[in-house]
Amino acid sequence: MKYTILPGIGLMIDSEQPGKKVWILALTHGNEPAGLYAQELFLNAYSNKITSGQVYLIQVNPKAYQSAVRFIDVNMNRIGKFSQDLSRYEDQRLLELMEILKKLDVALDIHSVPTEIHQTIGIADLKHLDFSRDVLKTDILLVDENFDRAGSVVSFVNRNGGIGLGMECGSHADDFASQNALQSILRLLVKMDMLDLNLDEQDKKTEIFRFFEEIFPETLNFHYLQSYQNFSELQPWEIFAQDWEKIYKNQTLAPKYLGIIMDKVILWDGMGFLFEKLS
Repeated sequence: MKYTILPGIGLMIDSEQPGKKVWILALTHGNEPAGLYAQELFLNAYSNKITSGQVYLIQVNPKAYQSAVRFIDVNMNRIGKFSQDLSRYEDQRLLELMEILKKLDVALDIHSVPTEIHQTIGIADLKHLDFSRDVLKTDILLVDENFDRAGSVVSFVNRNGGIGLGMECGSHADDFASQNALQSILRLLVKMDMLDLNLDEQDKKTEIFRFFEEIFPETLNFHYLQSYQNFSELQPWEIFAQDWEKIYKNQTLAPKYLGIIMDKVILWDGMGFLFEKLS
């Protein structure tokens, strides 16, 4: 087994046998440390058991982590939607990672949330539904048929022929969260024939939702009209948020579900999403 520090990038663990290239991403948002803890657990207990290929442990936004903030200039998971502006730190960082991102087979991006949650959430391209369900085994799986056009780091992997997966594994500093993420790392490597390990897990029921619309604030006055729980059902034409005179409502004839709800308004960053539930 060969361990190589990639300056400014992360750590590469090379089995020195032919195989796939897998990235495990943490700190895409600098205030979400659960993925970093999961990387440490994997490195200490399982990295010497890799049987083929290469595993990369990457800290995506180290500068934001050092400052204990979500991002420095712009959300790392949105910059792919906009033209590149190299005056912004996150654009510079993506440029540093881009050449390796183009060559990956799979990337797993691990996130956590500031509030206590009891549901784990996975994110994937609709065409990778079965693969992501097997690997992530989350309570909820969010899929998008337009994933390739999203602004996230893992959608960039998708656009270049790989498989990009994301997960919200729990609360930031909760041991439960880092253990959830570790299990997904292990399942991914077993699925890719890179780890010979019997995980002996039971099947898990997963609710599946499709992305419908992202909710963007226009001013710092944006607020939800009540304390919604993740994936609260919104009835047709139900008003759920307001920003000065602008109102936000479910403008369809079918129920929608409000999820990935943020607790603090940051301009140019989403406050949540509307989803539709798939059978």
